[in-house]
Amino acid sequence: MEGSNFTYSQRVSFTCGEGYYLDGPDHRVCQADGTWSGVQPTCQLVNCGPLPNISNGAIEVDGNFSYSDIAIYRCDDFYEMVGEGTRFCEANGKWSETEPSCKPICGESSFPSRDRIVGGGPSKQGAWPWQALVIHQGAPRIRKPFCGGALVDKRWILTAAHCVGENDVLPTGYLNVSLGLHNRKEPGDNVVYLEVEKIIRHPDWNKDNFDSDVALLELKEEVNLTDYIRPVCLQRTARERSGQDVQEGRAGVVTGWGRTSNIFGSEPGILQEVEVPVVDQEECVSAYKEDYPVTGNMMCAGLRVGGKDSCDGDSGGPLQFQDPDTSRFYVAGIVSWGQPGECGRARKYGVYARVENFVQWIKDTIAEE
Repeated sequence: MEGSNFTYSQRVSFTCGEGYYLDGPDHRVCQADGTWSGVQPTCQLVNCGPLPNISNGAIEVDGNFSYSDIAIYRCDDFYEMVGEGTRFCEANGKWSETEPSCKPICGESSFPSRDRIVGGGPSKQGAWPWQALVIHQGAPRIRKPFCGGALVDKRWILTAAHCVGENDVLPTGYLNVSLGLHNRKEPGDNVVYLEVEKIIRHPDWNKDNFDSDVALLELKEEVNLTDYIRPVCLQRTARERSGQDVQEGRAGVVTGWGRTSNIFGSEPGILQEVEVPVVDQEECVSAYKEDYPVTGNMMCAGLRVGGKDSCDGDSGGPLQFQDPDTSRFYVAGIVSWGQPGECGRARKYGVYARVENFVQWIKDTIAEE
């Protein structure tokens, strides 16, 4: 509003500066009685309103949610930000950007294993915080007392299809999952025991040749992430990945509580780890051509001379690799099968379900449920 001499019928318009809105009429008129019509408007500071709480994180706002105030998002321990972590209250009364989220950090350990695992042996406590023990509680027609598995989401365990019943899928009451476990015989305070809500076996599972040996266990409740319980990353799809190609000779790590020698060997109390190289697919097929078919949904890992292998009781556990770009671990194989009765035999490699072929099914299943 400019000027000071106003006469009858003159109109005055009001506007506010950026970040303010007009409270009242946007104009007034000089009336015949020498007064102005309406009431005097005021310019009020724009307010964007409070922001909703963010799961597994917190928001700090310096101010009263007004124009130019800044909201800073932070994630809880073991979580990372997805999206922009800073938002501004804009002149239009809306917060900038879209609301970020906090997702679990995958593939990182608070207690990483030594740089290179030369031979198999006991693991460091907490080195593999996604390792799960899937316990069969009196399940009929199940030869294995337990299997391995890997936490891939706060409520989901990835394991082998044959661990949940080779024919019909077991009732959920026959399975129990332990996380945070290191010494199976002396569990300790870091362990949680979880019931299974649902068992989802891959629809293409073939009990005759163990093709598509993949299953997911949905837990009855989400787990609280700790230094000893954290998820592993899933291998990216072929289109997405760069340094995650699992090629011949690349070393991965198998973990589990399975037997340390052969079918008659003892089952260790402490979680074991062993480094095994990926085997050329043609060699993998050739090694078993007289006995069992190796399909494109399978991969082999181990030494041609034998000696390093997964074994009975490791089934369902992860074959994990470290991403050279991020240093995070991702699961690329699931312990599936090997030479019956023997582990670590020359040219009888461990056979694993090839996770890259099932990543989309895993993601879709988790999203749908």
